[in-house]
Amino acid sequence: EEHLKPTLLTKDCRACGQAYRLIAFDDEPVHLCPRRQNAPTMGVPASEYSDELLIKATLGERYFIEEILDKGGMGVVYKARHAVLSNSVAIKVLHQRKQASSLKRFFREARLASKIKHPNIVYIQDFGMLPNGLPYLVMEYVTGATLAVKLSRGPLDPLQACQIAVQIARGIE
Repeated sequence: EEHLKPTLLTKDCRACGQAYRLIAFDDEPVHLCPRRQNAPTMGVPASEYSDELLIKATLGERYFIEEILDKGGMGVVYKARHAVLSNSVAIKVLHQRKQASSLKRFFREARLASKIKHPNIVYIQDFGMLPNGLPYLVMEYVTGATLAVKLSRGPLDPLQACQIAVQIARGIE
């Protein structure tokens, strides 16, 4: 299926500014820089992937990844900017590669979730797979403290807890 093909992931050469493939395979040079007397720029082998590698990379020629927002057990969330619209988005990259069947299920769930538009649900606007097989979701970027951060500050006021519970209930209604 079309959506299972890896999304292009590029970074700009520091010397000449030309974009090159960030994740390389078979140790092939991915860019010959004219400012460095055609010295090859090597992409990073898929085996050396790290969360920080994506900072200042462009995903799918649309999303410029600016910074890491948070890391968790399932993956890492980046703040990115849409290349044309200039709006901020959040990109969640899962840590584990999926089997073909679970990858299809992940994308089917993402497709279904993207049809939900509710003020209490984060909107999923895009999804795909990195060249190294890691799936990702592109979501609306929402500012403010998470529920986990609020709870880390101590118990919630009962009225505030009820207001949050109502918002959650309306979202899953």
